[in-house]
Amino acid sequence: MDNAENPGPFNVGKPGSYNLKMSIVNGAEFVCIRNFVFGDHGIIGFPKQQYLAVKNVFDEVHRRDNVTISLKQIVPAEKLLDEKP
Repeated sequence: MDNAENPGPFNVGKPGSYNLKMSIVNGAEFVCIRNFVFGDHGIIGFPKQQYLAVKNVFDEVHRRDNVTISLKQIVPAEKLLDEKP
């Protein structure tokens, strides 16, 4: 990864949470684990006055899900030595 910034977790209060974990495994595999919980504790209905707050939660989830990651290919040193100009 090239200076990837993980947007990280955010808490949406009692109804749920969002978490995004990114890592490199064995130096070669990019792993992204996303966990989004909404409706926890049976909270699935909201008064119309809370529509904007609920919409903001989903807008934030969308923003975090659309993070851009740049991956760079690692060239082994011995391959660099084999290349001719």
